[in-house]
Amino acid sequence: GFGGSGRQINLVRALLCAGLYPNIIKVRMPDTKFEKTAQGAVETTNEDARAVKYFLEPGGRVFLHPSSSLFAASNVEHGWLVYNSKRQVDGGKLYAQDVTAVSQLALLFFGGEVSVHHDRGTVTIDGKITFYAAGRVAVLVRDLRAELDKLLMAKIMDPALEIGSHPVPEAIMKLITTERAGL
Repeated sequence: GFGGSGRQINLVRALLCAGLYPNIIKVRMPDTKFEKTAQGAVETTNEDARAVKYFLEPGGRVFLHPSSSLFAASNVEHGWLVYNSKRQVDGGKLYAQDVTAVSQLALLFFGGEVSVHHDRGTVTIDGKITFYAAGRVAVLVRDLRAELDKLLMAKIMDPALEIGSHPVPEAIMKLITTERAGL
């Protein structure tokens, strides 16, 4: 195994990303606010879940369904969510249900086609999901993902092929469970 429950949750989130992509939501946190103290300006914490905004990628505004465990969250661990379903209630608000936070690393490994923009220090997935990432890290992840794709194709062609202890999936699992890719 890869250790503690925190590491396992990263793996579960990455697998949900793989299964639910392209159902992606961008999380927009409110602007940082500061409070004057005797020691100087100190960042205040956001305690208002209504200040967090969610947007479909691509698309417009979406709201988390009140039954969602993240509905009252005033801070979301990662800037991205995957969702299982969405529905519009009485022609009004569009609600996403069954949402889970996912990391940029999971999106790079299990999202769509990755384009690296070295000049801007960003990566884009499927031409619509963009975030900052070191170009060399994104290229390494993209190359590792290409090796995984080749390995999976070989497994499809030869179902008896043993890939459980292959170094490529092991490296990907280790990166995801430890989140050490610099993203």
